[in-house]
Amino acid sequence: QQEMYAWVGVPLNAGSEAIGSLSVGSRDPNTTYTKAQLDLLQAIADQTAGAIIKARLLRETERRAHQLSTLNEITRQLTSTLELEPLLQNILESAVSILNSEAGSLFMVDEDTDELVFAVTVGPVADNLVGQRLPAGSGIVGEAVETRAPVVENNVQQSAEWSGTTDEQTGFVTKSLLAVPLQVKERVIGVVEVINRRDGLPFAEDDRDLLSAFAGQAAVAVDNARLYTLTDQELNARVEELSIMQRIDRELNATLEVDRAMRITLDWAMRQSDSQAGLIGILKEEGVQIMAHQGYGTQLALYEETPLPLELASMISAIDSGQPQHITLDPKVEGGLLPGTRTQIVIPIRREGKVIGLILLESISDTQADIGFLGRLSDHAAIAISNAQLYAEVEAA
Repeated sequence: QQEMYAWVGVPLNAGSEAIGSLSVGSRDPNTTYTKAQLDLLQAIADQTAGAIIKARLLRETERRAHQLSTLNEITRQLTSTLELEPLLQNILESAVSILNSEAGSLFMVDEDTDELVFAVTVGPVADNLVGQRLPAGSGIVGEAVETRAPVVENNVQQSAEWSGTTDEQTGFVTKSLLAVPLQVKERVIGVVEVINRRDGLPFAEDDRDLLSAFAGQAAVAVDNARLYTLTDQELNARVEELSIMQRIDRELNATLEVDRAMRITLDWAMRQSDSQAGLIGILKEEGVQIMAHQGYGTQLALYEETPLPLELASMISAIDSGQPQHITLDPKVEGGLLPGTRTQIVIPIRREGKVIGLILLESISDTQADIGFLGRLSDHAAIAISNAQLYAEVEAA
């Protein structure tokens, strides 16, 4: 290789910043570069730098135009579906595509615990991450939730907030990360994160702004889908309840026997509340005359002829207030008729504003019974019971 005898180099200046250099050299020992040649090379370099900057700006402008066009198209797609799971998948795939990233995850915030739940993953990460939970406030996504602002970390391995547990599970190497909260008004409902730009460049301010704009639209779409799903579920539950109540009414209207009406009512109350034991009775001055019971065995044999004394606080409260009572008891402390009772529900049976009877339901576990349904059941039962009582009085007369 021949030795270089003459060399001259100039910077490629773009304003106050040098973006590169331009140099020439000669292996001819008789070559000498002059000041005029240096000035000419600098002039060429200035033209070259200008051309490079324009090319970069054009490329960046085209890239942003493509991103914005894609963003507009995706935004239209987001508003076209109200199914939550496909929507979340679409949001994350779109975010990864817009930011030209290798992978991504979408987390939803558990409203009860504030934990972050993996809802969707995209890219070479394990599907078994879906459903896993992160403690509230943990990691970079936790920071995005707490600050309600985007978080950019272009060297996650050096970040104090970063935990490599997920990478260890998946075998994927996270280098840079952009996390943006999904926010509806003042409430953060989730976080979308994109990982590692495919071109190897760090996430920039423009990337953050673009994903933030997208996340704003996505959050509204997610909230709408959740509200639709909730409304749809409530409607289905209401339709199901009306169907059940129709069946109950048919059974109640088929009898004019008080005892049978009581048994039907108790059977449905226990079935709908998942209770282990229950009783139903007519209110007397001495207490509750038990008309039917289940789950107590021979424990209530003493009260087949004698009314059950009104000693339970929940019963007294239901009579005084005319409202259902749903309480949790300490199983170690005697508080129910069923040994080990943890959940106790008392539904007053009212007729013309007066409490005429009671339904007592007990369970040894925590139960989340639909108190509204049980209250409506007692209202329907009250009519049937009153009709049966009236029929018995007329028959006796």
